[in-house]
Amino acid sequence: MKYYLGALFLALIFGFLAYAVSTYLFIGLAIGTLFGIILIIMIVPLVIRYGEKERKRHECYRFINAFIISLSVSRSGESALEAASFDMKGEEKNIYDALGSLSIEEKIGYFANYFPGTSYAMFLSIFRLFESQGGDVLELAEPLLKEITLEEEKGDALSKIRRKNLLSFASLWGMSCLVLAFTRFGLANFYGLLAKSIPFLTAQLAYFALALLSFVLFAVSYTGEKISFQRRKKDGNVPVQKVH
Repeated sequence: MKYYLGALFLALIFGFLAYAVSTYLFIGLAIGTLFGIILIIMIVPLVIRYGEKERKRHECYRFINAFIISLSVSRSGESALEAASFDMKGEEKNIYDALGSLSIEEKIGYFANYFPGTSYAMFLSIFRLFESQGGDVLELAEPLLKEITLEEEKGDALSKIRRKNLLSFASLWGMSCLVLAFTRFGLANFYGLLAKSIPFLTAQLAYFALALLSFVLFAVSYTGEKISFQRRKKDGNVPVQKVH
């Protein structure tokens, strides 16, 4: 919900700015509406999918670490899963609670539909090997633990870079908005004549078109997601997978 409210707020800002610099109410309404539509149907879904991907990356890392460490101590899959569930919350916790009557193999198999990437599939293979042959699970899982730790560190570092780029992007467009606003209020004495100029009005419209296009392109670059108008599938509708 917060992303949609943020999109509406940003649309209101640009709509008001368009009205202020053009002095035409219909232009302000048109720009504000266009920004709102594009932000809500194109950019917000990208941000939501990116947020879910990042959240599941962290959850998968914590789940595998907690499960394997507990399994090495208890040598019990049920105890290991219970230990891994301690820090669960939100969607992950809801899924875990809904699997209460299933076996340990079915429970961890189901989470293969929830966690993205190949790390969880490798974890399932290690658990399957441990269940059939026994041995030291920490030794079996050592390569996987090193790999997911490296992936987590790289993901966190990339997230920091993305946040810095977002701050720079927002600062640059914020400054450009201030400059545009200055042309309206700083040149108030003869702005009435300037606002009637077709080239000046065209340049204003081009500015807002460029701003909107840059927002879309930056959102695609920032999230690494592709624009899609298909409805998202719910994880709860995915059938349970068993570990054989």
